[in-house]
Amino acid sequence: MFDRVSQNTGSIDRPAVVDYLKKLGVGGGLLGGQKVNKGADAFMAKLDTSPADGKVTWEEFVAESRQLLPAQLRDGQGRLNPALIPQVFSEIAGTNKSHATRDDIARYVAGRVTGAAAMFAGTIADASSKLALDALDADGDGKVQQSDLEHLVSDINAQIDPSLVG
Repeated sequence: MFDRVSQNTGSIDRPAVVDYLKKLGVGGGLLGGQKVNKGADAFMAKLDTSPADGKVTWEEFVAESRQLLPAQLRDGQGRLNPALIPQVFSEIAGTNKSHATRDDIARYVAGRVTGAAAMFAGTIADASSKLALDALDADGDGKVQQSDLEHLVSDINAQIDPSLVG
């Protein structure tokens, strides 16, 4: 995902995020530009951390990436715990499904948006589900398998702390 957003330049800036969100189809409708701008602002605020210089480096992306995954995947120390994947995947996909669709992901996200952001739950869920599908759907079939989530968690853990990979 980093390479797709950065267009292989080594870092991600706000215009690259805007382009990426538009390519994913985020921001349609009357307030489409506003949705894209808010999404780009949120992306940069979350990931452009050290230093906050208008560019997200690979190191910043890796360090903050675990925060982009469901909180239910993190243990008491904030680390991604692979043992929690089956339960979380079941919540996302539904207990009788072997895969999750974009609609499943959007439903899951919308159900967890709270506070002031709740009034934008649909928009947040739409954008988040498109981003998640792009990041997780390894074979491009429009479905996320549990193994896709397992691979992502393993990759993130390997980047952050190789001792977490078994």
